[in-house]
This record gives sequence, structure tokens and C-alpha cells, in this order.
Amino acid sequence: MPAKEPTKKKRKRSKKKTEAIKETDAVPFTARLMAYYRAQERNNQSPLIDDPFAEQLAGDMTEYVSKHSVGRGDYPVVRSYYIETRFLAPWCKSQAESQIVLLGAGLDTRAYRFKPLEENEHTIFEIDLRVVNKYKERLLKDETPRCRLVRLSADLSKRRWVSELKKKGFSKDVPTFWVLEGLVYYMEQEDVITLLKEAAKMSPLGSLIFADVCVPGLADAMYGPLMMHFKWGLQEDEIPDFFAASGWNVACSFADDHDQGRDVGQRGLIFVQGARKESLADLTTTKAKKIQPEESTLSITDPELQTFSLQTAQEVIPQIEHVVNTFKNNPKEGLTAYLDFVEEVKPSMMKIIKGFQDVTSIGRISPRLLRDPLSMDLLTLRRAPDEVEAHVSGFLKAILMLVYCGAKGLEGSQFSGTPVHKEALKQEGVTDISSVSIIARTVKEEITKE
Repeated sequence: MPAKEPTKKKRKRSKKKTEAIKETDAVPFTARLMAYYRAQERNNQSPLIDDPFAEQLAGDMTEYVSKHSVGRGDYPVVRSYYIETRFLAPWCKSQAESQIVLLGAGLDTRAYRFKPLEENEHTIFEIDLRVVNKYKERLLKDETPRCRLVRLSADLSKRRWVSELKKKGFSKDVPTFWVLEGLVYYMEQEDVITLLKEAAKMSPLGSLIFADVCVPGLADAMYGPLMMHFKWGLQEDEIPDFFAASGWNVACSFADDHDQGRDVGQRGLIFVQGARKESLADLTTTKAKKIQPEESTLSITDPELQTFSLQTAQEVIPQIEHVVNTFKNNPKEGLTAYLDFVEEVKPSMMKIIKGFQDVTSIGRISPRLLRDPLSMDLLTLRRAPDEVEAHVSGFLKAILMLVYCGAKGLEGSQFSGTPVHKEALKQEGVTDISSVSIIARTVKEEITKE
């Protein structure tokens, strides 16, 4: 007996079950684009990542690709490769137990394909919109994840995701790796700040973060299937301060510096990685780091280190003046002089920094000290002259303030209110290289006082 013809109602329901995320779903649709790029990567002779689920998740993109310029998708592929090889694989190996939170997880498939997850005990929490999660769950319902997987539907612009995450078994006592991959520039800046602060509050020491940020120009471009949804951006030198204010010590570098020979754009997208900042609560629970103000007015108590810092200060001041004068006369030669100077003084800087009882407090002196002064590719022709000058003057000031604190035996928390700090506040935002000489003169005056 032939099967009955399905009713119109049933046929309609069946069609809905197999329907992919639509182009009109805006940002959720970018998740399908990311899957499409990963699927295309499998056709590469030397693929950076191998995602066997990507083609199924991307669905039929033929019509969309025929009407839109979608590019090769090198950037998201390089970004995933960078996260997995540089951070996620070592993390899985080193952590006996951990949580990995994918904020704005999209159609990510690491829970199913990333073999290092099988080492030790890991839980992946995937958080995204309900439309994305339902689509993903339907297509991967027969697949087995390589570790414990918890999927949570939530709008990250609303704080409710925090309580929902805790209800799903998230523990604030377990080291956590937060991955904000292709997320922050799609959200309002205020919502990102709230999100970062909440993540920091829930994370114990040892927790890490990865995010990528675009420069303001890309957010203003409003071009292409991805950038048309970008809301805001940051300049590279603004990023450490932005994340530090939300509870994270980070370093950053342009995606171009990790391109694996691929086309990831020109100085437009920035990789950000770092760790949760140490808080006062952490300090008071660690006896070795307890510092009572009445015990001493100095926190760097090693006389030899203070002597070393004083000698270093006396040596670097004339060197910095030489760099400044060279830069003023010839920026190209001045840049070379700066790079040579930083390479020479870097070991002394690290020695002074390690002498701080609370190393994280160096961010109170200058957030630039939390970064590698040589991490910025200053020799590329794509750097604007004023951007190079701002970077050079900023780091020279930071070095001067560091050696001053070392020579005076001051922790970062004690820097505020000093004559050098007051002068630095006057020069805040001044990127002219001549402003460095003003700080140098003040430091010289203060370290020679009895």
C-alpha cells in the first residue's frame, strides 16, 4: 500500500527543520560564512585547519557567493590557526582541569574536531543566539564531542548570560580560557566592557583571554558581508588600556604579523591575548604578597635593586635624549636609534620589573610596560609618521617612569602623586617626541635629590 501524501502542514514543518540561517539574519549569517571559509580551506594544498563539519554547517552557499564578493576567508582561518596552535593546544596539555568559553561561538566545531581536548578534563561552553544554536544542534545531533560540551543560548549584550552560565555548571574556581573570536566589533562598546568585566570577575588567576579587534577605519568602512556590521574599533596603542580597565592584562599585535603567508588585510585587524589581572582580593589571600603600608614606605626593598635602578636611570637619560634629538632631526634615523636603544635596555627593564613585589602594579606606572616595546612593527611603510612618533614617545616616557620608581623604591600603586607622575599627567596625550625631554628632566632632578 503506497505511503500517504504528507499534509501541507507537515510539509511546511519539514521544510522549516532543514532551513539554514538566512542571509537576512545579518550577524548570525556571518557564522555560516565562517563555516564556508573553513570548508574552502580543506581544498587548500596545505590547509591550516581541517574542519570536516564545515561544509555541512555552511550549507549551500552557491547562490549567495554568485551575488556577493566573499573573498578567500584567509583572515578567519589564520585567526583560528593562531588560537589553536599558539594557545589552545598548550592550554589543553597544561591544565588538568579547565573551562573553555566560546563567546559568540557561532558554528565553531572545535568541541568535535580538536584532538588536544582529549587530554585532561576540559569543558567547552558555547554561547550564542538561539537561532545559531538550534541550527547547529540540528546538524550535529549525531556527532560526539571530544570533551564535555555545554551549549547556552543567550544575547551577550544582556547580563543574563552570566547567571545562565553559572546555572549550566560554570565554576569560578576552575581556570578558564575565554575566546572572543570575531565578536567584539559586532557589539556596542559599552556592552563589550561589561562582558569583559563579568568574565574577569568569574575567572581565577591563571585564566586567559583571546579577542580580535578592528581599527576604527574598518568600522567606518561599512563594506562587505562582514565589515558592514562592524560597530567600533580601537587603535593598537589603545588596546592594553581598554582591556586593563576591564580586568585583563593583554598584549596585542596585528594579524599581519601572523599571516602564515596568507592575505589577512593591511594593518586592519588585531589579535589580543592576555591573562586576568591580579586583584586586591588575590593579594590578600597570598601571604607572600601581603604588603602593610605601616611596615615601610618602600615596596622594592632590595637596596641592590634600587642601586641598579638608579644607575640604569643615570645611563638611560642621556641615551633617551640622544634618541629624541636624532628623531627630531631625522625621524627615520631616530626610529633606528630608538629600536637599538630599546633592544639594549630591555634586559635592565625586565630586571627592575621582576623586583616589584606586585609585578602587575607596573600597569599603574604605565600600561605600556605590560607590552613588549618591540612588538609593534615600526619599520613597515604602512605606518603613519604621527603613529610612529606617538609609539616611540610613549614607550620612552614609560621607561623613564619605570627607572624612576625603581630608583626610589616605589611600587606602581605608590607612583601616583609623585612629581614625575604629576608631570606625566600634564603630558598625557601629548605625542610630540619633545615631550619626552620634559619627563627626562623631571626624573633626573628627582633621582639626584637626597
